Order: sequence, then C-alpha cells, then structure tokens
Amino acid sequence: MKQRFLILAGGLIGLAVFSGHYNTFMEVGGEAFLASIVFEPFTWFLATISFTAGFLCLGRILFYFLLPSKIFLEKWLYLMALLSMLFLYRHAALLVLSLAVLYAIIEAAAYNKRLARYKRREKQ
Repeated sequence: MKQRFLILAGGLIGLAVFSGHYNTFMEVGGEAFLASIVFEPFTWFLATISFTAGFLCLGRILFYFLLPSKIFLEKWLYLMALLSMLFLYRHAALLVLSLAVLYAIIEAAAYNKRLARYKRREKQ
C-alpha cells in the first residue's frame, strides 16, 4: 500500500515537472524552439525524464486501478488523483494519461497471460 502511494506521488511530481516545461515549450515559435534545444538542453532532458517517470508511474497506478480490489477507498483515491491532475495540468495531463492508459492496458493483458500460465502449471 505504501509503495502504491509512493508511485502515485512519483507520477504527480513527474507530471508537475513536465507540465511546467511543456507549457513553456508550447509558447515559443520555430526559431525560439530550436534555440531552446541548443542553448537549454538540460530543460529538455529534465522534461523528457519527468515525462517518462510520470508516464510509467501513472500507468502502474492505472494498472492497479484495473485490478480487482476490496479496498474501495484506495480506488477512490486513485480516481480523485487522476481527475485532479486533469484539472490542474490539462493538456500535459491529457497527453501523459492517454499514453499511461495504453501502457496500463498492455500491462494488464500481459498480467492476464502470466496468470493463465501459472494456473496451467498448477493444474499439471
């Protein structure tokens, strides 16, 4: 349970950092865009790393959300956190969460295959 909250916090922090850089990247034009890549590569690197971390953490949280659980409060917390991210960070959150949903679906399919394989081994 504590690990899941740390993953949720990592996703929130990654999305917050990415959102700050994403908004500044969208405001500049073509030449300013290239100049920012050349003269400020660390901000691009930080935005890429935070996007990746937020994407993976939120994908894992969505995977936990898809799993059957008896703890209703935990799923409610995940849902409220995801909705608050959408309201706070809008376009950046939509971008990250859309890719995180795809990642969670792929991970859930792989999890179901692993589960079916373990069940077959138990029957033998």
